[in-house]
Amino acid sequence: MSSAGSLAESQIEGKNFANSIAMMISLISFTMLFAVLFLGYAVFRFNALEWPPMGMERVDLFIPSMSTLVIMLSSLTFWGVGSFISSAQKKKAELMGTLSLLLGVLFVGTQFILWETLRSKGIYQGTGIYASLIYGFTWTHVGHMVLAIALKTWLILMVFRAKEVRDIGQNLVRNVSMFWHFLGIVWILIYVVLFVL
Repeated sequence: MSSAGSLAESQIEGKNFANSIAMMISLISFTMLFAVLFLGYAVFRFNALEWPPMGMERVDLFIPSMSTLVIMLSSLTFWGVGSFISSAQKKKAELMGTLSLLLGVLFVGTQFILWETLRSKGIYQGTGIYASLIYGFTWTHVGHMVLAIALKTWLILMVFRAKEVRDIGQNLVRNVSMFWHFLGIVWILIYVVLFVL
C-alpha cells in the first residue's frame, strides 16, 4: 500500500474515532439532562401526599402507548437499515430507512396529539407540577427527536444517493443508530415512570 493510501486511511480512522467520541459525549450529556428530569420527578412524586397532585386525573394511556409502539417499531426498522447496509442490500435499506423515518415523524405527531389532548382537558404547562413535568419531559424529548430525525434523514438520503451502500461508513450508521435507540430507551422510561406508575 502506498504511503498516500495509508495516510488517507489513517485520516479516515481518526475522523471516525473523533466522531464516535463526540457521539458518546453527546449521549452522556443527554443522559445527564434526562437524569436530572427523572430526579426532579422522583423528588416531587415521593414527597406528594397524593399522585397526581391537586386532584388532577391521570393521563389516559392510549396516546402514550401508541407513541411507545411507534418509537419501538421505528427503532426496529432502523436496526434493519444498518443490517441491510452491511449486507449491501440497497433497496431493502432504502425501504426500511424510509419506513423508520416516517415512524419517527409519526412519533413526533403523536406528541402533538398528546399535548392537544392535555389542553382539551384543561391541563397546561402552568397548571401544576404534574402538568409541568409531563410537558417538560415530552418537550425535551421531542426537541432531541427533531435533531435525531434530521440526522436520520441525512443518512437515508445518503443511502438513496449511494451507488453502493457499502460505501456508507459503518461508523456513521452506528453513531446515528446509537442516538436513535438512546431516545427510544428514554421514551420507554418516560412512558413507564410518567404515565404507567
